[in-house]
Amino acid sequence: NEFCYNMEHHPEKYYRPDKESCRGAFLNEIVKHIENAEFFGGKEQMDKATFRTYSRNHYACPSSKLYVDMSSVFPEFGKLVNAIHEAGGLAFMAHCFLYSKNITDNLQAIAKKYSLDGFECYYSLFTKEQSEYLCDLCDKNNMYKSGGSDFHGGMRTDCILGKSTGGICLDSSLINDWLKGINNYV
Repeated sequence: NEFCYNMEHHPEKYYRPDKESCRGAFLNEIVKHIENAEFFGGKEQMDKATFRTYSRNHYACPSSKLYVDMSSVFPEFGKLVNAIHEAGGLAFMAHCFLYSKNITDNLQAIAKKYSLDGFECYYSLFTKEQSEYLCDLCDKNNMYKSGGSDFHGGMRTDCILGKSTGGICLDSSLINDWLKGINNYV
């Protein structure tokens, strides 16, 4: 009850609302209680939980009992892609391998269903093989490629600004082709 009250009235006791997500505060509270180990598959797994694993495997995973449905806050994926296209932009799917372990077989169908223009092929947490797979997918389907480091300042010490898959330095040559596809690009 104290945690819930403070999260509503004094969240700054647990995290910096102006600089970070509340998910870390929730994770810190959840792991304080041994009875929550069942949600992680046991105490050992709960003890290993990180902000990233909690966020991807529980908070944002509909099959988890710790899932938080944020659909009322964010637009539906198809509507978001349409809004991007209506504004003259290109729609890319970013760091797709973090969404699901089994997404590989569905990427082409997702791209077609939602009229995606490209994929983030280079990402700091991708393996070389994952990047190569996405580059090949884009090449075979005449789609654009992008890349990113997912650098978030001091909050993400595992990501270096401008570096991606395997420490590859990203430069502007990656975006030359897709910049031509943006309406009214100067």
